[in-house]
Amino acid sequence: MEYSFEAPDTVNPYHLFFNTRVNQDYEFDNLFLIANIQFPNGMQIGDTLEYKMAYPNGKLMGEGFGSVKESKLWYKAGVTFSEQGTYIVKINQVMRKFGKVEALDTLKGIMDFGIHIETIPKQEN
Repeated sequence: MEYSFEAPDTVNPYHLFFNTRVNQDYEFDNLFLIANIQFPNGMQIGDTLEYKMAYPNGKLMGEGFGSVKESKLWYKAGVTFSEQGTYIVKINQVMRKFGKVEALDTLKGIMDFGIHIETIPKQEN
């Protein structure tokens, strides 16, 4: 997945989140991602991320009623987009079946995935 966006400004800090919507077909209790953010000047920063998606009893974490749960997952806190221009965030899931080396092509149960840029309230600055 790849998302591109223009820097909202070059002064204020922002929080970045991943938003997911998952149903009961999701067969794991976590989610491993590799995320790279590319700056307008071409510099890149990569992160390997793990998110808990289910409780030990198998019940999905997140908000919502029924079998669909939405989660807001932290990506980066207090980011200042110091350069004007287009930023690109590339995300790859790297989930594997137990005992297997290769990552799965697709993950059943993930209905939506997106990125959200949030203004930091003044009291957090």
